[in-house]
Amino acid sequence: MYRIAVETILGIRLAGGDTLVVAPRIPDTWPGFTVRLRVPQAGEYEIVVTNPSGRAEVVRAVTIDGAAAAVVDGEARIAVGRDRRPRRIEVVLGAA
Repeated sequence: MYRIAVETILGIRLAGGDTLVVAPRIPDTWPGFTVRLRVPQAGEYEIVVTNPSGRAEVVRAVTIDGAAAAVVDGEARIAVGRDRRPRRIEVVLGAA
């Protein structure tokens, strides 16, 4: 049940064992959420999602430990590190 909620509603999943995909599908009324995940052999990831415009259609921006990262087709695709360092991912949602 937990995995279904995380993958479907929060839109966070591990693809191919080496890429964390973040593509939330939350209601527009949600201001955002924070989740902490332990990724096998990679460590802990804190994912902070904000919805400042009240339009949670696509990922508009993403940072990893403060550094800007690419958004591809409205979702964040993050290469999973193998150094077991904790990471903070910040995702901003907005209109398509």
